[in-house]
Amino acid sequence: MIATFSRMMPDAKTAAGRAEVKRLINSALRIPGFAREVYPEWNQLGVLKRYQDVASRLPSWNFVRLDGPIVARAFTIFASKLALALHATTTGRILPAEGAIAVQWYSNLAAYSGELPKDFIVLCGPSRTLRQGNFQVGDQFRVASVVPDESGYMSGHFASFRDSFGVLMFATERAEELKKGWSVSPGFLKRPLTVVPVQQPRS
Repeated sequence: MIATFSRMMPDAKTAAGRAEVKRLINSALRIPGFAREVYPEWNQLGVLKRYQDVASRLPSWNFVRLDGPIVARAFTIFASKLALALHATTTGRILPAEGAIAVQWYSNLAAYSGELPKDFIVLCGPSRTLRQGNFQVGDQFRVASVVPDESGYMSGHFASFRDSFGVLMFATERAEELKKGWSVSPGFLKRPLTVVPVQQPRS
């Protein structure tokens, strides 16, 4: 599902790329309830009126919904796993089971509407991407991170995936520091998916 969302923008420029996107979409549509949940509002004109200040700058007027429980669960699991990996990479410490993670995702519409956490992104400094020799994927994935102090007990990250969506992540060994309702314990990855705690998504 997340792979599908990550390919939404920009449009694929090659036949192979378009075929891959089609395959990903068809795969996601087989998830029970997914198609109904992400189907856009019938009143597309109403959506455009709500975003009239930025509508002319949007690359597309084809909207999907990201505020349902199936999407929220997928983003929560994905972003929490990514936060665990980024915390270990930036601090050299593995987040213990008593620690916690907080995540928040942002659509590309949120970016055009100026709703990204700009101050936090600036605090993180320059972003980086994955590299192997001369090969890099900066056009597909970038992440910026900040570690508040040398103890390494906490880290913060903002990752973007193409022009499709962004994810804000905090990882801390002191769970009490995160707002109740946002916290996701690393231990949840070992529990049945039916009990994954889900944050309230941004629409």
